[in-house]
Amino acid sequence: MIDRQKNILFLTIDFPPMGGGMARHCYDVSVALKQAGEKLVILAPRVEGQEYFEDKEKLEIRRLRAIRDKKIFDSYLRSVWVYFIKGFWYCLTGRVKIIFANTWSVAGVAAFLLKKLLGVPYFIFAHGFDVYAPQQSTKAMKLMKVVLRNASVVIANSHFTHSLIKKILPDTKVVIVYPAIDVERFTSSMPSFDSKLKGKRIILTVARLVESKGQEAVIRALPRVIKQIPEAVYRIVGDGPLEPQLKELVHSLGLREYVIFEGRVDQRDLAAYYQQCDIFV
Repeated sequence: MIDRQKNILFLTIDFPPMGGGMARHCYDVSVALKQAGEKLVILAPRVEGQEYFEDKEKLEIRRLRAIRDKKIFDSYLRSVWVYFIKGFWYCLTGRVKIIFANTWSVAGVAAFLLKKLLGVPYFIFAHGFDVYAPQQSTKAMKLMKVVLRNASVVIANSHFTHSLIKKILPDTKVVIVYPAIDVERFTSSMPSFDSKLKGKRIILTVARLVESKGQEAVIRALPRVIKQIPEAVYRIVGDGPLEPQLKELVHSLGLREYVIFEGRVDQRDLAAYYQQCDIFV
């Protein structure tokens, strides 16, 4: 029988208990690979609360003591170097056959260097923001092109992300793999409904507060929605740089009683927000 099992090294700058969709995505992909019978080692940054992180799958996670999650980009070259050195050691000692990188920046750059030095192929996930944000910088754009062009496969999370990459690098191999859903997270018993929202029609957005996510568009449309549905309430889950601007917009439109900023929510509680809403935007 042919042994199809691969020794995989997963380089990621986002991993639970960090919040955000990319961290959750990395965890879900890692679980899927392990359940498929693959041997997997994950290199991830240190993060506050990691000792309390509940990993039911018992993944082989190696936290990089020299890298903290909120300081990865404080010294870009240093972060790349740490991922490269640790990755180099694991490639040699673990006989790594494939490298995954959760995004092209830092993790992807390290994967590119490992391929050049050791010949280990790498796959890169692309999420959207990580592809179009670098277009504001000539240097970042050049580096991203090099990393994506040398990947064996770029895995896009949507047709939109796929089109972004193809527009920049038409000859690069890009496949679309939609993020999977852990059904158990959304079918288990949830906390009781917030009594303050009884009788309300809840619109929900769960995303970082950045321009591309579109919370501003929903807020601006809300006065027209309220005319048709007076009991409508907009719950915004997430944080980000646009929070002050969005709150000012809510104030200027007189919508403070119709918009609720929930901030960052624990992953374990997210299912309740989804279950309690009437429509997701």
